[in-house]
Amino acid sequence: MRGSKDAAPFLTSIEGVLLMANANQKVGASPSGSCLRVRQYVADAAIYPGDFVILASSGKVSRATTSTALVGVAVSYSSADGQNILVADHPDQEFSCQ
Repeated sequence: MRGSKDAAPFLTSIEGVLLMANANQKVGASPSGSCLRVRQYVADAAIYPGDFVILASSGKVSRATTSTALVGVAVSYSSADGQNILVADHPDQEFSCQ
């Protein structure tokens, strides 16, 4: 898209091409502002930072795939069952996501 920056002041121009000011990067959820609390849990499978997590019947956390009460959002990576993972789990924590 080529044009005048004056027509759309929220756009950024790189080599004459107008771009949106914000990058469209899907990274899941992340704590907004300061992180109020992070706790260590045991994962039951691979979980990535930004994934919403729930407490499974095994007592471990797993990626949320249904409308179950959330524990929080993963802030570290777990590649397999039994690995420790950090979760932002404070009930007043606000998150932003894309």
